[in-house]
Amino acid sequence: MAEDTLYIQIPKLLVQPVIENALKHGLEVKRGKGNIWISAFRTANRLEIAVEDDGVGISPTILKALNEKLAQGQAERLGSSTTSNIGLANINERIKLIYGTDYGVTVLSAEQQGTRVILSLGILS
Repeated sequence: MAEDTLYIQIPKLLVQPVIENALKHGLEVKRGKGNIWISAFRTANRLEIAVEDDGVGISPTILKALNEKLAQGQAERLGSSTTSNIGLANINERIKLIYGTDYGVTVLSAEQQGTRVILSLGILS
């Protein structure tokens, strides 16, 4: 974590569900050991928190649909085979309600390589 991110307040229980998703959907189904990394950095008006795993990843088709739904702020489930969309959609919705529509959740992933979930937050004074 960058030093200038350590004392920025964020909403309670914002990061925990993302870590749980990484464990459940990325690492529990992976053969062998896995890792989760949490990082944060800030710009003048933005805090970005990333939760990354080296798990099984998400297929390109599901990833594209998931990011489109998140960008549109739609909280409905994409289907039972997708990776915990409802949790990510709820986090995304909370972020947009608190900080505005320029902020939210983005998911980057490659199958069999891992997933990176980025929470983009505003910095409130």
